[in-house]
Amino acid sequence: MPIPRLTPPAMLKHTVETPAIDPSVTSIDLLRAKADGLFRTAQECIRQQDRCAHLGALSCGQTEKRLAQSAARHSIEALATMLETYEKSSSSLKVDGADEAWWRKANAIWMAAREFARRHSGTDAAAKNIEGADPGRFGELALDFELEASALLALRQAAESYRHVRPDAV
Repeated sequence: MPIPRLTPPAMLKHTVETPAIDPSVTSIDLLRAKADGLFRTAQECIRQQDRCAHLGALSCGQTEKRLAQSAARHSIEALATMLETYEKSSSSLKVDGADEAWWRKANAIWMAAREFARRHSGTDAAAKNIEGADPGRFGELALDFELEASALLALRQAAESYRHVRPDAV
């Protein structure tokens, strides 16, 4: 009688079952959860930008500054992901009634975050191409950075406004 061949545990495929969706959860509830996630991600992005600015003013090591910049880049990437997720969910829903206040504030975060991400990617690309540029280009770069700072301020204000209507989102 042949001996049955056993598959080593490392070769077994583990599957994760998708949990059943609670029938009491509405699409508005899911949109609110995504809006809350967008808000929290925006808050983290703002925090990381503030951290980079703070470290820039200190006489700390370049390693710490590079790590902070890396964390800030990751937070911007996370913000872009949450933007896309919220946009896909909100495009097909019209929210009204008691939910309209948070929905409007969430849309304000979405617009401000989209503008900040756009401005950041523009200044990032412009700063990389500054080497060997004519001195007049520095004025344009300074303007780009001012517009990015303005977009960050708008994101900060939109997030604060959302926090007032959804204090549980924190």
